[in-house]
Amino acid sequence: MSPMLLLVTATKVVGVMGALTVAANVLAYRHFYKKNLTPFENPIDESHELLASFPIDKDGSLALTIPLFFSPQIPV
Repeated sequence: MSPMLLLVTATKVVGVMGALTVAANVLAYRHFYKKNLTPFENPIDESHELLASFPIDKDGSLALTIPLFFSPQIPV
């Protein structure tokens, strides 16, 4: 058997094995998707205009102060 014929045959075998691998992965993913990734009910009640509120401080003042050394440097 000539080396060129051997190379062509090996390339065909590798191509067929690659196609079979991709097909097997597609089937496995479809099975996983149907079993585990089914749609679920939305947990957020979207009937209200305000969906979330994050109060920083109850009395209205800013509870978090930024130290001076973290302030941005403005070039002059």
